[in-house]
This record gives sequence, structure tokens and C-alpha cells, in this order.
Amino acid sequence: MKRSKRYKKAKEFIELKTYTFKEAFDVLKLIDTGKSRTVDLSISLDSSKIKQFNMRGFFKMPNIFKICRLAVVNYELSESLKNNKDILFLNIDELAKITSQRNKKTWGFDKLLLNSKGLEKIKHLAKKLSIKKCFPNLKDGTLFTDEKYVEDYLTGKTELKADKEGNFHVSIGRTDFSYEKLEENFKEVLSKVNGLKPSNWKGGYIKNLTLSTTMSPGIRI
Repeated sequence: MKRSKRYKKAKEFIELKTYTFKEAFDVLKLIDTGKSRTVDLSISLDSSKIKQFNMRGFFKMPNIFKICRLAVVNYELSESLKNNKDILFLNIDELAKITSQRNKKTWGFDKLLLNSKGLEKIKHLAKKLSIKKCFPNLKDGTLFTDEKYVEDYLTGKTELKADKEGNFHVSIGRTDFSYEKLEENFKEVLSKVNGLKPSNWKGGYIKNLTLSTTMSPGIRI
């Protein structure tokens, strides 16, 4: 794989060793001087066991660094949420027009929320929304019965889900965060992953943890 000049330059700062979280944080700051980048955490589990379990959960990130843009369809929210600039209110026709655009980045929202009573009205858009992983469902609270689910996403609700190889990938902040804030988010994610460990899981659980920024080499911690 061909690597960028930035990747190659960043790799010069990283040694083949296991770092403490503070050491890894300092290296990331050194690599990304002058520009704030997203800090990503990868947690690898024992992949030989992962197929037996559904490793998925939700939690609230203590220190929010990215606002989740929401679209709410055909639902009247309370006054406290009506004027929130991060909520896009749509009717069915407006949603159909937006989702006719192939590039999800132009849709103007990250999550689509729908009151459970209105599910039948958007079923004709199910294929388009499902392809973009935006079709509302009960598991993640995007198909809601109470507006508290809307508030959850506005205040840092984050999904954790292991891929088929047994890895969790989650963004925990930005390089312009203070060490204390980034560490708090890191500890919250690690605590949640440990909390997802099934009672009948045998043997080793977490194999390794890696910290990185956008398109940078990983730093093992």
C-alpha cells in the first residue's frame, strides 16, 4: 500500500513499543502540530470467539467533540428542542427529495429519527435509507417513542459495535483536547467495552489497544 508523505513522516516519531496513554497522547500532539485532527481508538478482542457473541452497546461520551446532526420526520418536539440548529425537521416529501441524492454527505444529517407511529410512512424509502445505514430502528433509539432519545443523541450518545474481526473502532476526541478530557473519554470507552464482556466468555478478552489520528500510523498502548 502506498503511504502519504504525512504518514511516513509521522511514523518517524513512533517506536515499536507499547506506550502509556499519556505518552501516546504526547506523540499525537507532536505529529499533528498546527491542525486539530480526530483521535481514534481501536480495541482488538480475541477474534476466535467474537462470532459467538453480539458485541454492541451504547454510552454517552463525557466530553463531546462532534455534534450529531439529526433529522426528525413528522414529529413536533418540545419548545426546548424546536429551535436547536442541529435538528433538521422534515416531512416525508422533503425526506424523499433529500435521499434521492446519492452522496450521503449532502443530506445534511447524520442520524434519522422517527417516531414509531410513523414507520409505515417511510417504508417506501427503506432501501435508500438502509444502504446508507440511516433507516430508523428500535435498537439504537432512532425509532423512538419519547423525545428523550433525541436529547440523548444531542448530548453525546455513541454506539460501540465490534466488527466481524473482533475490533471496536471509535473516535474519542481531537488532538486539541486537553489530556484530561481525552483520557476521560478513553476510560469511558474502555469501561464500556469491558462491560460488554459476556459472562460465558473464556480466556483472554482484550488483545491490544491502538491510538491514531486521521490517516496516521497506530500507536499501541
